[in-house]
Amino acid sequence: MLPVAVMSFALLLVVAWMIAQPLLHPDAFGEEEPGSSLVSAKERLLGDIRDLDLDLATGKLDEEDHRRLRAAALADTAETLRAIEEEQSLDLAPGDDAGPASGSTPPDDRLEAVIAARKRAMTMTGCASCGMAPGPHDRFCRRCGADLPAPVGR
Repeated sequence: MLPVAVMSFALLLVVAWMIAQPLLHPDAFGEEEPGSSLVSAKERLLGDIRDLDLDLATGKLDEEDHRRLRAAALADTAETLRAIEEEQSLDLAPGDDAGPASGSTPPDDRLEAVIAARKRAMTMTGCASCGMAPGPHDRFCRRCGADLPAPVGR
């Protein structure tokens, strides 16, 4: 009977210690790096998009619902990617607030250049009609049948 009481008391102490740890050291638990929450959100959103595509392919979703839900997920993903890139640009160049007077490009011009580069990349890698990513040897979109531009490497 005594060994059972000792083990129970030891177990009680271990549980009390585990419960008290977050209260005693709050900064060690629950706080992630700022970028890690954005990266996990990006991964979750990309998984959601893959799931939506699979649901369409298996017939769980009709095309109208798929387009609506996929567009919302893509918008959220784009916003998350923008936040990640913003954070990375702040980390890489913390003192880059010089502006046009010092000979650097104004922030609006840099933003426009980034947007134009993304648009070019999207048209080169996805269907212009529906946005689906084609396979490496596809000449037509698998979803909508639109002609795909020939990649530069072909």
